[in-house]
Amino acid sequence: MASLPQGQFCRNKAGLAALHGLVDKLADVSESDQEFRIYVVQSATLNAFAAPGGRIVIFSPIIDQAQSPE
Repeated sequence: MASLPQGQFCRNKAGLAALHGLVDKLADVSESDQEFRIYVVQSATLNAFAAPGGRIVIFSPIIDQAQSPE
């Protein structure tokens, strides 16, 4: 099983709710019955990855630099 990155995870309820809403939309159109779990890591690193078990890890600079949810 892949381990999650070390660092501080974002726990902002409003931000996480928005991300979970996007993940729910993706899950609705996915052909997988996998449950997705999203994590946001507060870090200076610009990165994101998907790991086995439906884990999606997004590093905070991606969100900070995004111009839209898409």
